[in-house]
Amino acid sequence: MVAPGFGAELASLRCLVRGQWQELLYRARDYRATAGWRGKAPILWPAIARNFPKDMKVDLNSEDCAYDLRGRSYSIPISGFVRNLPWNVVRTQADEDGTVVELTLADSAETRAQYPFSFRLQVTYRLREGRLELLHRAIAGANNDGEMFFSIGNHITFRMPLVAESDVKTIQLETPSTIAHLKDDATLPTGERRARSFRAASPVVDLQFVPAISLGGYTGDPWLRLTDPAGLALRITHHAESLPPEPLVQFNLWGRPGDGYLSPEPVVGLQNPLNLRQGLIELPPGKAWAWRVWIDLERR
Repeated sequence: MVAPGFGAELASLRCLVRGQWQELLYRARDYRATAGWRGKAPILWPAIARNFPKDMKVDLNSEDCAYDLRGRSYSIPISGFVRNLPWNVVRTQADEDGTVVELTLADSAETRAQYPFSFRLQVTYRLREGRLELLHRAIAGANNDGEMFFSIGNHITFRMPLVAESDVKTIQLETPSTIAHLKDDATLPTGERRARSFRAASPVVDLQFVPAISLGGYTGDPWLRLTDPAGLALRITHHAESLPPEPLVQFNLWGRPGDGYLSPEPVVGLQNPLNLRQGLIELPPGKAWAWRVWIDLERR
């Protein structure tokens, strides 16, 4: 299920495990106000995480962020604005080849007040034979005055445990990262890196995901697997048409498994990208860029 009116996000992802339907997303289809994390799978664009210029007081309890560009300060929500806007449905299709939903969003006076570029975004969801593909395309307006720059991510959040009534203590995570990008107390990158790999599967309850663990150093397409021995594993893989130079975060692990949720957060970017001018895709006027995310359901 996709929610066009709520940022074109994936709002529900269900699968059949040992004869029972399992909802995999945290707070799926639930859009009631909440004091905690809203869950589901927000699309993060044109920035991931927080953006704070040097002279701005960091308030970790606020979603208000900002960045400076060409002598002007722009206000922008945490992780960008497209997750808060309604998108247009371009097409839906269901046949023997699977199910497809395509949505689009274009710039407006509202977006240009936060991000002074003309753009068009497309996201296409394709579900077929146990694999969900999310294709994201960003197209820079032909009349933009210079290169359009952005980071992108998906804050997809899974319920813990994956299979209802199993034990969260048995859930394991593995991913062939080689480094973690370190952050300060304001969750902004320090520029330091530390060797960090989860090539050997680790129980999620033994790890600290708040603040997030920002992983990089992948060879080839980055992937991550969550395994519930009660009968299901999820493998998340993503591929970008091109990558920004280092430093670059490709999975940003965040959540509280003991409280019922964990977000692997596939990303192409870096925290505070719009101020640091790092971790950014740069698109000349009229050019396009694509990013694919695959979620494979592996029944055990």
